[in-house]
Amino acid sequence: MSSSRITLTLSASIVLLGGVFACSDDSASSGSGGSGASSGTSTGGSNTGGAGTSAGGNAQGGNGTGGEGGVNGSWPVGTTCQGKVYECADGLDNDDDGLVDWADPDCLHPCDNGEGSLAMEVPGANNAPCKMDCFFDSDGGSGNDNCYWDHRCDPISTDPDHYPQPEEGGACNYIGENATPPAAPANCGQMFAEQSDQCENYCKPLTPNGCDCFGCCVFPTAPTPIFLDSAGPNGTSKCTIDKLDDPTVCHPCTQVAGCLNACDPCEVCIGKPFPDPGCEGGTGGGGQGGSPPVGQQCPDGVQECGLPGQDPCAVGQFCNTGCCYAIPT
Repeated sequence: MSSSRITLTLSASIVLLGGVFACSDDSASSGSGGSGASSGTSTGGSNTGGAGTSAGGNAQGGNGTGGEGGVNGSWPVGTTCQGKVYECADGLDNDDDGLVDWADPDCLHPCDNGEGSLAMEVPGANNAPCKMDCFFDSDGGSGNDNCYWDHRCDPISTDPDHYPQPEEGGACNYIGENATPPAAPANCGQMFAEQSDQCENYCKPLTPNGCDCFGCCVFPTAPTPIFLDSAGPNGTSKCTIDKLDDPTVCHPCTQVAGCLNACDPCEVCIGKPFPDPGCEGGTGGGGQGGSPPVGQQCPDGVQECGLPGQDPCAVGQFCNTGCCYAIPT
C-alpha cells in the first residue's frame, strides 16, 4: 500500500476518463462492539476457514488452509464490523452465483454488505448526495475517519453524463478546484492533494490496493477508474465485476491523489489476485506500513497473506489484497 503524500493540485489538465469516489452525511460515526461466538467454514475455492469467534467487533480464527484467499482477500465466517456481520462474512451465497463471501469477486472485505455488487451497501452509509468519507469502513460520516471528498470536485462530473453520480441529475456538477463544497474543510484542490493524517492512518489500511479512500478503483479490465458505488443512469442498477467496461453501469471517476493506494507491480490488487511475475515475497510481522520496497508484496512490518503457503492473518485482522490489516471496530 502506498502512503506517500502526493502534493498535486487538481486542474482541468486531469485526463477526463483516464485519471490516475460513495457519499455520506457529515455526522460523527460511532459503533458498538459485537458479542457472541460464531464458528464456521469458508466455502469457495479449495480453502476451508478455521473456526472463528467474534467478540467486541474483532474476529478470531484462521482465514483458510495455507492462508489462501479469494480475489480480493480473505477473512473468517462470522467476522464482525462494529458488532455486525455483513453479507460478505455471513457464510451464505447471497446472490446465488455459487460463490460465498471472500470467494465472490464482488466482495471487497468483511465490512462489505453487497455480495451482489461492488457497492458496500452498508445501511445508513453513502446516502448524502456528492459528499464522501472513507468508503471502506462500516459506517457513514467523517467523524471517525476525518476523510473528506465531494463529487462536485471531480472534473469529469460535467454535462452530459455527470459521472460518477449521474443519478443525481447534475446536483454534483463540477465546481472548480478553487471552490469549497458545503461543509467541506478545504477547497477541491486542497482535498485532492492532501487528506488528514487521521484519514490516512484509519482509512488507508482498509482501502484495497488499486483504490483511493473514496471508492474509485483501477481494475486491469476496466478502461477507466471505476466508482464502486455506481448506481446506473437512473439509480436502479449496480456495478458488478462483469460490467466494468460499461460506463453507464460502472461509472468513471477521478482518483484522489491525497489518499490513494496505487497498485504496485509486486502487490495483490483489486481485480489482480497475484503479484506480477518475478516478484519476491515481503516481510512478515504486524502493524501498519507505507509503500512496500521494490519486490515486496506488503510494506515492512505488515504480514503477507492470501497466496499459497502464506499464513492466515492474526486475530482481529483480515487479509486485504494480500496484506493483513485490522478489522474496523
